[in-house]
Amino acid sequence: MNHNESGRVTLLKERLKGPYTQDDPLVLEWIREGGILQKPSISSYNLDNPDEDPSEGQAQIVKKLFSNKTGGFFVECGAWDGETRSNTLSLERDLQWQGLLIEADADNFEILLSKRRKAWASQSCLSVHPYPHDARFFGNYSTGRVVFDSGRKNLRAKMFPLEKAVEHIQCFPLFSFLLALNRTEVDYLSLDVEGSEEDVIQTIPFHLVSIKVLSIELTHGLYGRKTSEFLKVYMKQRGYKFVTRVISDYSMANDLIFAHKDFQYSAQFPDELFYLNKTLMNIYGKQ
Repeated sequence: MNHNESGRVTLLKERLKGPYTQDDPLVLEWIREGGILQKPSISSYNLDNPDEDPSEGQAQIVKKLFSNKTGGFFVECGAWDGETRSNTLSLERDLQWQGLLIEADADNFEILLSKRRKAWASQSCLSVHPYPHDARFFGNYSTGRVVFDSGRKNLRAKMFPLEKAVEHIQCFPLFSFLLALNRTEVDYLSLDVEGSEEDVIQTIPFHLVSIKVLSIELTHGLYGRKTSEFLKVYMKQRGYKFVTRVISDYSMANDLIFAHKDFQYSAQFPDELFYLNKTLMNIYGKQ
């Protein structure tokens, strides 16, 4: 690497520390060319259960909302290993959707790549500010958490026990990822960020990006209930309708699902659905 190239890399890394705008050209260049994104696999899938929908009912609802549309685009943040409880795998595999998978945990991400998903992938996290920044990440298999340095984000870190050693992770706003992929329209956003839902959602410039359907996983207990109340108000203010809440046994799911008011769909759902034995149920029976 010559002196000029070395200087440019240093500048790019400084940009990533923030605060720079979500659409900063150098930030987008670093996402595209700095090893942040892994290309979709062109090899055959390497799945443990190649015929199953591993989601906890979220994918079933999304398929109904979109009437089994083919060729859609998703973003899944908190993608885990790319298969286990994935909300997007069946959309990609069965309906040829494309998308972006974001997973902060390095061990999980290595397994994710081995699944040979047909989607872009990034070992990073979504920013809780409207600019790139780094953060501390505590891995914990399926419940790893990004930990921040002040305010209620720091309080959140104290609320949850963390196990694996701390790592430093680069975070980008969702909008930066989309611009780097030349996308301003998303059919489905799956957000599972273990307690940072409010902060991540507030970074999204909804007037600049179109997201038709979102599922947002909440933590259980009092904190999750307060987040649920906030999100229902916040999303309504941004033109979204509450569709349903999905819960499952063993606390595997606790998701709010929203759809934009301009997105037309015919499927109807009760306010709450319970996922059991691969079937969505309400108190009156099967959906």
